Amino acid sequence: MNLGLKKRPITDGPARATKFVATEDKDHASHVQELEEIITLLAKQSLSHDQMQRALVSILLESFKGPTNHQAIADGIAAKKDYSDTMKSYPADVTNDSKVDKHGLPHIAIWSALVSWTLATLKEMPSNTDRDAAIAHIEQYIKHLETLAMPQKWQLVHSQVPYVIIAKSYYRNTKKLLIHVRPNTDSSKIYAVFRELFLKHQHVHLLPGCAPPGAMARKIQEWVTNHSEKAEMEG
Repeated sequence: MNLGLKKRPITDGPARATKFVATEDKDHASHVQELEEIITLLAKQSLSHDQMQRALVSILLESFKGPTNHQAIADGIAAKKDYSDTMKSYPADVTNDSKVDKHGLPHIAIWSALVSWTLATLKEMPSNTDRDAAIAHIEQYIKHLETLAMPQKWQLVHSQVPYVIIAKSYYRNTKKLLIHVRPNTDSSKIYAVFRELFLKHQHVHLLPGCAPPGAMARKIQEWVTNHSEKAEMEG
């Protein structure tokens, strides 16, 4: 029966669904491409910052490579562990600032261990003018620090030795010692002696220049290279 009503065309359901899916896929692909571009930019920025950081480290710090069982390195590691254990032993309600006021910063403990190693090593050497003068200076240095209360004691050391760390090395059974001692200070005179004694060990080496990229930086560089080659092929 025809009641004069205009027939409505039947919509092709599957076709419209296909069109919707195609549009959705296109939008998704666009978002993925945009995200990849952002990730690439962030990766390149990260590599740039890593390169700058390694350059600054080579300028500001002296870096040494030495065996883990070297007495100076072992003493430094033990001192850092003792410091960490002491800080962890406090109740939770004790603030970090109050603990630092009492014990100083971790690199102060490492530096103290290096000073003690230097003094002990000198005392094992035959007497001569330079050796005796160095011992006298270190003993006077330690005696002066013992007259100071905390936090003045560690703050004085920190003003002369702002950075010391014993870090992992790429080489097996080896550590890196990174240190900065301000020149023309009492600590710098001790550091000069330590440096000379430390480098006498056949497996201790000064690491000159900028360090090579680390594992994470190499992984990021690999991703950037592979992604760039893929983009060129698709382009």
